[in-house]
Amino acid sequence: MNNIRKHMASLAPGMALAARERLQTVAEIKAQTASSLRSFAAERQQMAKTLQSDLSADRLSRSAEVLEIRDEAALMSIEMRQNHARMVQALKSGLAADRVNRSAEVHELLQNADAMSEGFRLEHSDMSQALRESLAESKEAVEASVASLFREFSKDRADFAKSLRRMAKAQGTELARDRRDRSHAVTQLIRSFTRAHHQMAKLQAAGLAKARRDRSHLLAEMMQSFRGHQGHALRQLVKGMAKAMPAALAPVTVAPPPSASVIAPAPVKPVVLAPAAPVKPAPVAAPVAAPRAATVKPAAKAAPVTSKPWPIAPPRGVVAPPVVKKAVVKKAAVKAAPVKAKKK
Repeated sequence: MNNIRKHMASLAPGMALAARERLQTVAEIKAQTASSLRSFAAERQQMAKTLQSDLSADRLSRSAEVLEIRDEAALMSIEMRQNHARMVQALKSGLAADRVNRSAEVHELLQNADAMSEGFRLEHSDMSQALRESLAESKEAVEASVASLFREFSKDRADFAKSLRRMAKAQGTELARDRRDRSHAVTQLIRSFTRAHHQMAKLQAAGLAKARRDRSHLLAEMMQSFRGHQGHALRQLVKGMAKAMPAALAPVTVAPPPSASVIAPAPVKPVVLAPAAPVKPAPVAAPVAAPRAATVKPAAKAAPVTSKPWPIAPPRGVVAPPVVKKAVVKKAAVKAAPVKAKKK
């Protein structure tokens, strides 16, 4: 407490001096702000007066410009009316002269059209008379050529019908022979496919039966090995826990609380727990030999049979669904060897 009092007494003059300096600085800032505000107000008033004078001068100049533009627009409208009147008068005189000229041209065209139509009628009558005479002369030649064409067409049609009948007959014979050949080939293919399918089904059925037996033996050996590994691991865990428990339950020495006059805390001896014994891995069982390839005799017939997928009882909590087996070879049923539980 004495130290704190002395420290505060030593800090008091500095704090008072800092407070005076802060007050002086605030007073200077207030004076500067007031002078800035007064100068800003004076500048704003001066700028307002300048803007008012500029606006007055601009208003007078715009009024003069508007009056000048109005006078010029009046003069331009008068000139435009005069030019429009002159243009209308010129158009009227031009239209009248053009109407007289078009009337004369139309009268001339009518006269020329009458003369052309009279000549066209005369030429048309002459041409029609000449066409009648030429048609009468060529009629006999056309009739003779048409008759010869009919005779040639009849002969060609008879030859074509005869060749068409011969071709149809040859194609029918070829199609019948081809149909017989294709039917024989398809029959042979179907028979060979049926034989191959039956042979393949027999081989697959025998292979499936053998694979099922091998899987049953392999699963039984895997379950037996798993149970052995699990028991060995549990035994090792129990032994490690039994060795670690006495060290964990040993009494812990607690040091007395330090006195108020001593600043440094008294050292406390840490409690060290003995590590548990390491768990040794279970011995690995000998690897299961791969199934040997053996010749399988084909089955005579295939009949559906229901059986369980496990050679022994299923795992706990699992219901074994029925499995439909196909193409089973008629042989003695192969049962899995019973699993002997190891003594723990």
